[in-house]
Amino acid sequence: MSRRHSDTFTNGIKMLNVLAVDDTEFTRQLMNLIITDLGHCCITANNGQEALNIAINNPIDLIFMDVSMPVMDGYESCKKIKDHYSEKLIPIIFVTALDDDENMEMCIMVGGDDFIVKPINKKVLESKIFAHQRILELFNQLESANDSLDISKKLVDREHNIVERIFSNNTSRVDDGFKNINYHTSPMLMFNGDLILVTSSPSGGIYTLIGDFTGHGLAAAIGCLPVSDIFFSMAEKHSSVGDIASAMNKSLLKLLPTNMFCCAAIIEINGKGDRLSLWLGGMNDLFLVNEGGGINRKIHSRCMPLGILSADEFEDTVDVIVPSEGQSLYAFTDGIIEAVNEENELFGEERLEATMNSKVENRIDHVLQVLSKFQGGQHQTDDVSLVEIKCGKVKRQFPNTEKTMAVNIDKKQRILPWSIQLLLTPDDLRETDCLSQLISLVCSIEGAYGCKDILATVITELFTNCLEHGILLLESIEKMTNDGQLDYYKKRQERLGELQSGEIRFYAKIDEHDKRKIEMTFTDNGPGFNTNKDTSLSGYQKYHGRGIELVSSLCEKMTYSDGGRSVSVIYILHQ
Repeated sequence: MSRRHSDTFTNGIKMLNVLAVDDTEFTRQLMNLIITDLGHCCITANNGQEALNIAINNPIDLIFMDVSMPVMDGYESCKKIKDHYSEKLIPIIFVTALDDDENMEMCIMVGGDDFIVKPINKKVLESKIFAHQRILELFNQLESANDSLDISKKLVDREHNIVERIFSNNTSRVDDGFKNINYHTSPMLMFNGDLILVTSSPSGGIYTLIGDFTGHGLAAAIGCLPVSDIFFSMAEKHSSVGDIASAMNKSLLKLLPTNMFCCAAIIEINGKGDRLSLWLGGMNDLFLVNEGGGINRKIHSRCMPLGILSADEFEDTVDVIVPSEGQSLYAFTDGIIEAVNEENELFGEERLEATMNSKVENRIDHVLQVLSKFQGGQHQTDDVSLVEIKCGKVKRQFPNTEKTMAVNIDKKQRILPWSIQLLLTPDDLRETDCLSQLISLVCSIEGAYGCKDILATVITELFTNCLEHGILLLESIEKMTNDGQLDYYKKRQERLGELQSGEIRFYAKIDEHDKRKIEMTFTDNGPGFNTNKDTSLSGYQKYHGRGIELVSSLCEKMTYSDGGRSVSVIYILHQ
């Protein structure tokens, strides 16, 4: 008998390939007649073994199986057919004269889907065919839908893997060649809302960024791509950390929704490892830790996070720190202090400070061990990142790389001779951007741009001293209290507004014998002060704070003259 595939249709009815198995000729002929009258194709078999062979080698949709047969009974044949088609639905309906409970239970246990009782009733047989035909059609629809979902899932997984690779390559792009840098990052989900980037500076130092976007997962990781691109492109140009932050803020302000931002620390350590420039926006306090343990200093963020303020409002204020040999700087994201234990208690800043104060060889590992023990098996609730910057001469794992880089720097640096001379009158001094214009002017000179953060710090301190103490006659001791600070800056504003006379002269040039050295002099026409008595760096610092001490540490030389009215410094470019 010819067989047609079950996907063909006759009079709108889907054709089925039906296998009728019985050792009685009459029963086989009866079933064949009923099945073909319904428009389906019927194949017959005399015993279970023959049925098994036909089912394995032909596209069968439905089987009517006798129980008691020679060679192989229906139970065994059913079990083997079901085993062979473990992932395909082929309903097997037992046809039996045995209607006791034990026989019915056995039919189900070997994989039977239904049964009818002999003698065969035409209506019952037809109804079973119709019922299982509907089940087959539903199964095929589900299978087709499952195949489509499987294809879609594979496409999504492929795209997901591509996106994951892109983000993972951009959220943790770290030059692992530096001995000065250690770090750890652990995302809560597949995509990381934290960001760690490390690269070399053209002058032999290291740029480092640690960032924490709002939230976690893919949504939090969206901003990592532009931040990463800006970081590496501007680091290659030896941009200041403040300028890098400004560029990132401008990009994220356009990209991110209003409820998203990025807390970040952008840090540059110079090649000697004795100077740190930091832009901190919304980050937790950074810790400067002594070599033998113990927090030497906490550095607070002075700026808003990236992606919130407009370009006009954005603050690019940079902190400059002169660390001691052997000290290390640590920056971390919220995932550490906001981790919780089984009692829903926060890890907190105090616990982290106590951990940082410990005398251990590997402080990052120690923090992670303490954190893990505190959580006690609790699931991570946020991305966790931690960076260590070891102060001291920048060293690479591969000495040859360091030498090659130094040679390239020497070949690049060709600084033309230049000088600047300015006279700032009261009208100039009242301009709110007077100082920023002065900084931009000096740092735009060839060879000075790469040291913008340091030069900005030096210029700011010296200009401020001339203006506030030399011309406006304000005393630093007034700022010792919070109320005193308010009064101090109120007086500053009032006196500057009323200023009729007074001037600051600024002169800067490149040393004609050593073009790495920039000389700067600030001179005011105020009453001056006794440099031998009041302004010795030991006594004058007493009330002046860190400003002059910082300038002295950043510059090769600092001298006062003209009765304290003039101060000169020498700074070595790219030191």
